[in-house]
Amino acid sequence: MDAGDKQALEKMFQQLLATSNGVKEAMGSLNAALMSEGPCRLARTNILLSAADTYLQGGIGADGFAESLELFEVDLREESTKFQELAAMPNDSDAVQQEVEGVKEAYDLHEDALALFHEILEGEADPAEFENAKKILIEASEKLSDHKEALIAIGENEGKVSCVRCGKMNEPGSRVCNNCGAQLPQQTGVQSTMSYQESDGAADFGGELEITTNLERLFHAINEVAEERCSDEEFEEVLVWMDNLLANAQATMPEVPNMTPRPEFNEEAVKKIELVAEDLHEQRGVMLGGIEEFRVALGTLQSFFETRDKETLIQGVREVRSAAIKMQQAEKALNLIQQSIEEATRQAAEAEASDENEPG
Repeated sequence: MDAGDKQALEKMFQQLLATSNGVKEAMGSLNAALMSEGPCRLARTNILLSAADTYLQGGIGADGFAESLELFEVDLREESTKFQELAAMPNDSDAVQQEVEGVKEAYDLHEDALALFHEILEGEADPAEFENAKKILIEASEKLSDHKEALIAIGENEGKVSCVRCGKMNEPGSRVCNNCGAQLPQQTGVQSTMSYQESDGAADFGGELEITTNLERLFHAINEVAEERCSDEEFEEVLVWMDNLLANAQATMPEVPNMTPRPEFNEEAVKKIELVAEDLHEQRGVMLGGIEEFRVALGTLQSFFETRDKETLIQGVREVRSAAIKMQQAEKALNLIQQSIEEATRQAAEAEASDENEPG
């Protein structure tokens, strides 16, 4: 191949690499590392920031990012409504009132950031404002985290635990609110024992399945509702939260580009491009299939509200486990594909550089 062909080959591999990164970022929205690590302490903010970066890189279109915004807004709106109800309850503590005002300011900042994102998508603001919108969103998320943590700390310092549903202060060590019966936050932190298993009331979560932060939260909620230690509303909130994560991943999953090799490429280059594109397409399909199966599993868990049968929960756990394993295996396969693409890109770049350095 001449230098122009090699340059085109390198560009094609770069396109594949960009697609691979986009798919990986979308998949990563379901991975605990991307959920718990990132610029913010709130998982939903990191998800939206990841979707924004994928949109800027061309990995998803405007419709895909708009759907991510909508999912974020729905979650934020529901949380804000619950908070407003709590904030309206009488409280004589100046410290609590100060933190409540901070939370309100954080929600206002969120609205500013989201409005700017929408203006950019609708062409009413310069795309250069994207970074400013992301900056405001990060500030809002961290401010919200700060004041939420402060409110919890105040309750702990006063020796009592505040109910997140009704606001009632409860004695230390209480597991449920003595006013409304809701589960109370534990000062030692939530620790799931993964006790609800497939046989004799427990699921085998070992083996091929890696327990991520998100899966732990889901399995913990299953334990709680099975043992009647949380309300239906609290369990459903976790199911809706997980389904939103899955829906966001579906919306932000980029398509594999049409990688038709140029006629001038040699047989080896053509074969390499075709194999990489085929592998990438296949693993993307496996991931989307796993996401769909996971959402069906959440539907099975949701049906517990009708059956009141713990066997329904056991079946739901089995389905979740199967879907999660499929998704995790696809992610590992994608990592190998990405390494292959990066190596091919490096080799193409080196070949081009070698041709440019050759005399006349």
